[in-house]
Order: sequence, then structure tokens, then C-alpha cells
Amino acid sequence: MRLHRDSLATLTALLSVNTATNAFLVPSTTQSQLCHRRSLPVNPNQNEVLSSPQPSSTIALQKCNTRSIILSMAGEDGEEHEEMETETDEEMDDASSSSETTDDDSDEEEEAPGKAITSFKRNLNPRRTSATSRPGSSMKPAIDVTMKFGGSSLASSERVDHVANLIKDRIRPPPMEDGTESEETPVRPRAVICSAMGKTTNSLLAAGEMALDLQRVDIEALRTLHLGTCRDFDLPETTRNEVEQLLDECQDMLNGVKLIQELSPKSLDQLVSYGERCSVRIMAARLNQIGVPAQAFDAWDVGVLTDDNYGDAKLLPTAIDSIKEQFARRIDPNVVAVVTGFIGHNTKGRITTLGRGGSDLTA
Repeated sequence: MRLHRDSLATLTALLSVNTATNAFLVPSTTQSQLCHRRSLPVNPNQNEVLSSPQPSSTIALQKCNTRSIILSMAGEDGEEHEEMETETDEEMDDASSSSETTDDDSDEEEEAPGKAITSFKRNLNPRRTSATSRPGSSMKPAIDVTMKFGGSSLASSERVDHVANLIKDRIRPPPMEDGTESEETPVRPRAVICSAMGKTTNSLLAAGEMALDLQRVDIEALRTLHLGTCRDFDLPETTRNEVEQLLDECQDMLNGVKLIQELSPKSLDQLVSYGERCSVRIMAARLNQIGVPAQAFDAWDVGVLTDDNYGDAKLLPTAIDSIKEQFARRIDPNVVAVVTGFIGHNTKGRITTLGRGGSDLTA
């Protein structure tokens, strides 16, 4: 119920009643919360709310950022009532004065949007980005880990599903058979490195040789494997489209090899990259389906930078710092980053490979 301006006298009288009251004083840091809550949080241990034992009626008065007043009253019947009143002209003037300062701050944020985002992240509730368990919970604190799965672990839709559920069970260990809480320590995968599905890399190399030597392009087996896996899981249309687009791009590249009769080390690196780029998109989509927030990344998107030695590239000295920066700045720690394994970018933005076993190095 909204009170009129002339009810301020009544409000003032209520606040000055000499009967016993329980008054709750909330610091400014929680003022905005009161605009959205029917009751005041009480946490004496953290001094968020100070209380003094007084009467049968509970009165709480708090000014909010929306330039209104919330009056929360609990009568002798124990029921809470909420009423709102707009501020007086004098209070509006005070608010206007404070608004000018806020506008100045906004101008500064507009000048440096990057700083505003960094400041916002810094002020987030640390429990939202922490690997620790909830207060009062018997669950063990989670450990940040990196996981890596090779091609044989992802050879079919059944294997992909097994790996996805394995990741889920490590994040939230299921209870024991007798119903008691698992003694297994939960983990928080910051990155899951995935190779191409099964023998996809070998199939891509064979397709390149066929286009070069036999002037024939055929990747139907790869289409069947990847698009069939998407259908088996009924993955979102966006994922199917991304995978199909990558396969179309791969076929177009092979048609180019067939026409110009050349397959350089640089072209080979791009050719074999399609397997992992399809694999991570399928894995991320499956994780999301079973309730694990995940996002697919090509390795260069998380800072994997290499030299120009196509086919056996080496990480640049700055790569480790670049990876750390990308994970700290761009990737939510509570979202699983599903990352391609043995590919990266050189300083020119060209795709390179780290050679056989490069996925282990990425991990």
C-alpha cells in the first residue's frame, strides 16, 4: 500500500512510540537489498543487523536507492505488513545532490568501460566464484583441475556420453549406495582438453592424400560420425549447424587441394584442426544437456600462441601468461571450458599444430 505525503506525521509518530520495540539497524551496504525483501536479514555474528530487545511491535525504517522508503512492520499477530512512501521535497533535494556525484562516477565509467567491468567482477560475492563448499556444509572444498581426454575416449556417442557423465560425477560426487554423502573430493574443472573423436585426425590426413593423389574428395565417414553423434544426443540446432559448417569448410579446403594439387604444412595444420574443433563443440553441448555449464573454445581463444613451425610448433614464451590472463579475464570459473588439444595460432593468426601428443602439452 502506498502512503500519501501527509502520512509522514503518522510515520514519525510510529517511530517515536515509547512502547517496547525491536529495532533493526541495517548498514548502507545492505540498503538496496531491503527494497526487494519483505523481512530484514539478521546476522549478529557479522554485525549486518544490530538489534536491541524492546517491544511487541517491530518497526524497520530504511531509505533505499530507488528514492523510496520501505516500512516493514510486524504486529502482535506476528504478520508482516509492507508500506511504501515517496520522499519529501527536502529528501528529494538531498537525493538529487547525491545523484550528481553518481552521474560524475558514471561519466568516469563510460570513459573506461574495461575498468568498470573489472571493478564489478571484484565486488561480486566471492562465494559465487569460490571453489569452497557452502558454509555449514559437510561437503569438502572443490579442487581446481584440468582434464584431458584422447581420441579413443571420444570415439563414439556412447564414449562421449560416458566422459560427460564422468566429468559431472567428479564435480558433484553421487551419494554412496547406502545413501550417505560421498567421501570423494569434488573437483572444479577449469579446462577439459579434448582430442578429435576416434581416428578423425588420421581420416583427415587420408582425405588430404586422396584429394592430392586421386583428385577425389570424400569426408562422408566424418560427417556420419559427427552429425550422427549430434542426432544421437538431439543436440541443439546451433551446435549441429556449427559442426556442419566446420565440415563444409573442411570439404571446401580439400576441393582447393584437389584443384591446385598442393598440400603445404600450413594447409595440413588447418586440415587436421577440424577434428578437434568439431569434438569440443559436441562435448560442450552434451555437458550442458546433462546440467554441467560448459562452453567450447578453440585453443587460440584461450591464449595458446605458437611460433611459425607448422606441423611441430612450439609455444611462445608469452603463451603461459596469455593463457592465465584469458582464463582470469574471460572464463567464468564455474563454467567448464572445453578446449581443443594440439592446435594454436601463430602471431599472424594462422592455425598451427603442436605435433603428436600436443594435447598433453595444452593440458
